[in-house]
Amino acid sequence: MKLRATEGTAPTRIDLAGGTLDIWPISQLIEGAVTVNLAVSLTAHASVTPRRDRRLEIVSADRGRKVLHDLPLADSAFRGPLSWLVRLTHAFAPGIPLTLACRAEAPAGAGMGGSSALGIAVGATLARATGSGFRRMRS
Repeated sequence: MKLRATEGTAPTRIDLAGGTLDIWPISQLIEGAVTVNLAVSLTAHASVTPRRDRRLEIVSADRGRKVLHDLPLADSAFRGPLSWLVRLTHAFAPGIPLTLACRAEAPAGAGMGGSSALGIAVGATLARATGSGFRRMRS
């Protein structure tokens, strides 16, 4: 699989009412469930660049953390610091040497959905970098 360098962003959203009622399967279990949220000017950012070695590097600028793993990934890579980002990267680009750099402007632990925005930014950027894209679901 050919990997191309790319970047992506996603807005942070704040839930005003309903919280996680819009997440499947909860949205299917509670009839008439409504979630009210809005996007704010705090953005999550992600960039993907190919590497020439056989490593996966994850850099989190807002957390001031970095991990570097040899490929193929050992089981221990899926635990510990930044393991959620390792898992996302592995889901989109298994075994592909790359550097994922990201940052979320929403303060960590503030309950503003910064991690959700980061997940969307990272997932969209990895999909674009790998050419996997997304399919539209029909309800």
